[in-house]
Amino acid sequence: MAKKPDVVVRVRFDQERIEQLVTVDEFVGAIVGNFGTLVQVLSKMVIDEKDEYVDPEEGRKRIGKIPVGELRRLTEGMAKSLRDALVNPQSASGS
Repeated sequence: MAKKPDVVVRVRFDQERIEQLVTVDEFVGAIVGNFGTLVQVLSKMVIDEKDEYVDPEEGRKRIGKIPVGELRRLTEGMAKSLRDALVNPQSASGS
């Protein structure tokens, strides 16, 4: 049996962060399950041991070190969070 990796990556899906950092192309790609886009979006949602967001580049490095099997754990709830950001925006913008 293979040893479980020591790398632990934690993510937090904050609606405001999604609205500010996730592009339309990333949104669509993540919803349809494009692996590369899922990694891009997840990279923007990685938090450190102090529960603070890390720079997306650092987040990408951390995600790159985990086994592919861990992707499912990280993406749980992501689709719902992305849809909520589109359907129920926190801040209304002027028309």
